Amino acid sequence: MVEKVLERLKSDVEEAEKALKDASILLKTAVEAGIDVSAEESEHYELQERVKKLKESIEKSIKEIKGKE
Repeated sequence: MVEKVLERLKSDVEEAEKALKDASILLKTAVEAGIDVSAEESEHYELQERVKKLKESIEKSIKEIKGKE
């Protein structure tokens, strides 16, 4: 049961990663157009790091659960 929840969370995190990649493209386009998005870029970077750490944590938990079975 817990493993299924973690797998679903992992899937949601992967979707968040895809959305962040799309946002990266939009931010890059804005910068190229001369729009100041430095604050947004900072927040975006922080979100990317948080999502990365969350995914790593979920993957570690899944491995631990599978190891106990």
